[in-house]
Amino acid sequence: MIARPHRIQSASACVELLESRQLLSASHVPIPVLTGAPFVGSATQSNGIVYSLTLTVTSERKSGAIFGDFVISSGGQSLTYVFTGTVNRRDVVTLHARSGAHKTTSVKGTTNAAATSLSGTFSSQGRHNVSHGVFSATRA
Repeated sequence: MIARPHRIQSASACVELLESRQLLSASHVPIPVLTGAPFVGSATQSNGIVYSLTLTVTSERKSGAIFGDFVISSGGQSLTYVFTGTVNRRDVVTLHARSGAHKTTSVKGTTNAAATSLSGTFSSQGRHNVSHGVFSATRA
């Protein structure tokens, strides 16, 4: 057997430029601004009792943390709740509220892109009762 010398072939490198692509990210979608004019509407318990509702976001951070209060009224009586919560880029709002009457309420809802409406569900718990229902409000 005769050994053959190895041949080394020189190939020129070919470099192709790929098209520039940018990834779309939800981070470019702004968090809705909920401060400003209050949201006014109604809350309806599952038993049919309807309350007038005024929700005011008094402070909002860049992170989406929100703070404020809401007042529910029915039959000439009012109850004020102070809340902390969040709003995210998908327009989802979550609130945790407490009234002076030892009632707590959890709210989960959505706002529209322009932040002119707010709607969702709530669940409240007092010393001797639990209630839940739906709410809807728009900017006054």
